[in-house]
Amino acid sequence: MEHKTIDSSLKSILSVTVPMVLTELSSTLMYVTDRFMLAKYSLDAMNAVTTSSILVSIFAFMFIGIAGTAEVYVGQYNGSQQYDKLAAPVWQMIYLSLLSILFFLPLAYFSDILNFLPSYSLKDGVEYQRILLMFGFFPCLNVAFSAFFIGQGKAKVVTYVILVGGVLNVFLDYIFIYVCTPSFGSKGAAMATLIAEGFQIAFLALLFFRKKSRTLYKTFSNRKFNKELFFGCLKTGTPISLKHFLEICGWCCVQTVMNHVSKECSTVYNFGTNIYALVIFLGQGLSQAMATISANMIGQKDLLAIKKTFIAKRLEKFAKKM
Repeated sequence: MEHKTIDSSLKSILSVTVPMVLTELSSTLMYVTDRFMLAKYSLDAMNAVTTSSILVSIFAFMFIGIAGTAEVYVGQYNGSQQYDKLAAPVWQMIYLSLLSILFFLPLAYFSDILNFLPSYSLKDGVEYQRILLMFGFFPCLNVAFSAFFIGQGKAKVVTYVILVGGVLNVFLDYIFIYVCTPSFGSKGAAMATLIAEGFQIAFLALLFFRKKSRTLYKTFSNRKFNKELFFGCLKTGTPISLKHFLEICGWCCVQTVMNHVSKECSTVYNFGTNIYALVIFLGQGLSQAMATISANMIGQKDLLAIKKTFIAKRLEKFAKKM
């Protein structure tokens, strides 16, 4: 695992941006697959899972938004060639992930109260929601480990892991929903997602803790809790977390209204929601890639190069030469 230098060249930008866009697409597909696989099994189950997954996302993104800031710190350390510090911000977000268990377990216990599903989809929705909330720290932990590689510009590693996890999720969805007798239904979709996420976390953790990483990046010796770094991530990530929280709350409110209008209205709206989820990955991937590249430029103290990371600037410069 050699050190990688990120500069403002188009090749370097694309080497980070393309994998990040693919990563966001693969991650989104995993959750959308649950819903479409359930659509053939039961439209009521699909409607319930779509609403419940958005409700779970409200709470999950509170921690994901903060954990994602670890890649900014990793990027700065990587840019300034302080390789022995790369693991420190990752460890702080691992601790945040473990602390979030205290938040998610009570939510899982009271998940039959914390929902606004109509009676016809209540059972499927609560089952799906409870299972995901019990392991609500998984996405945060996944983001924490991913930040170690993304911050260094090694996004391909994360892309491959998520792609394999996505394939595993599809396979398990099929097994749990259509092969098992009786079918696990929405519960099976939740189980498939958790197993796929667990695989991703385990694989990234193995790479993080392997001997070469421990030697080059001190991934184990940097496990000490760092109060300044921990609260620095909280301070940086809280506005992002709040933004996601409010956005998804609005989305959830509209979806809840549609669910109570009629089954037909709910089904049409949820299909549209699932399709839309496959479109927004592009902006999310680009945003994350730009954050990584800019962080490395800051670490290199090359602030003017940050402007060059935007494709519009590159095209403008090219046009002037013509």
